[in-house]
Amino acid sequence: MNKRDNHKILNNQFRDKVRQELSSFRSEVLQKNPEAIYDRAYQIVTMNEIVRYLGNMRHSSRELVVLLTIQHLLDEIYEVWLGSSYLRLEDIEQTILEFKNYILQTKYVDVQKEKIE
Repeated sequence: MNKRDNHKILNNQFRDKVRQELSSFRSEVLQKNPEAIYDRAYQIVTMNEIVRYLGNMRHSSRELVVLLTIQHLLDEIYEVWLGSSYLRLEDIEQTILEFKNYILQTKYVDVQKEKIE
């Protein structure tokens, strides 16, 4: 398999992962009563924006490999977003870029070690 095919497979796996996480999140929220759903409105909107930005961004194969290893990716990015100084939803893309840079610096080494062992 060549690099292009491998990247395509990783990209499809990543899209499936993100869709599945969003679907799980929606199912969990819809189990709540209307007041609890209302209380989570900001999270619902933000999670959808995170998914939209992730889908529109280009990711290298290296980034995809690492992002696929993060168990609750959307939750992690959401938590980083809440802790950021950004105020506008348009800034989610910057949060994602910063998250990817951080995670690549810390997690990529672990992923590579696992592949070698």
